[in-house]
Amino acid sequence: MKSFFPVVGSLVAACLTLVVISLGGCDDTARGVSKDADQAGRDVRATTKKAGVALSIIPKIQVAFSANPFLNDKENDIKIEQTEKAIVLRGTVKESKHVALAETTAREVMKDDGTTLDLQNEIKLRS
Repeated sequence: MKSFFPVVGSLVAACLTLVVISLGGCDDTARGVSKDADQAGRDVRATTKKAGVALSIIPKIQVAFSANPFLNDKENDIKIEQTEKAIVLRGTVKESKHVALAETTAREVMKDDGTTLDLQNEIKLRS
């Protein structure tokens, strides 16, 4: 029996050593995962910041169009889209003066918002 205890003691010591080493590895892995998550968060924020400028301005332009009785006419069909570099107005309006009014309104909203994107007016007169 005397020889059994030293063997058990050695096994316990070896197991404890493995647990300590494993926990240290988990800590390093956890730090690595945390760093990766932080970097991914920064990447997502940078991308959404670029896209967010256009995404946040579109509803503001839509609200301005809705508030204008000449643009908020059921015979007008104006769509607001975005490209990487511009806000694009597309669709049709019933009067030619509404083409210019839509552009002026969109430019004012973009200026007030500080948007640096270009504005392209591709609105056509309804035939």
